[in-house]
Amino acid sequence: MALFEDMIRPDMLESAWVQVKGAGKAGGVDRVSVESFEQNAAVFLVQLHQELQEETYVPEPYLEVKIPKDDGEFRINCTNAL
Repeated sequence: MALFEDMIRPDMLESAWVQVKGAGKAGGVDRVSVESFEQNAAVFLVQLHQELQEETYVPEPYLEVKIPKDDGEFRINCTNAL
């Protein structure tokens, strides 16, 4: 089994969701909260699996924020969609 096929198995997507949910963080730039996603997680994960399998998945854009550091440099912080 190819690595990609292994990664998109429904049980692997479910495991990834459990890790995201357990991290205790806010939702992403798509303004979908963890609680909102959880209400329909099964449906979303099936849809994600299908889109990945059919190679039609298009990821949401991410938000990039430059955070100034004391030395004048910047640290890049990227926030993804949930």
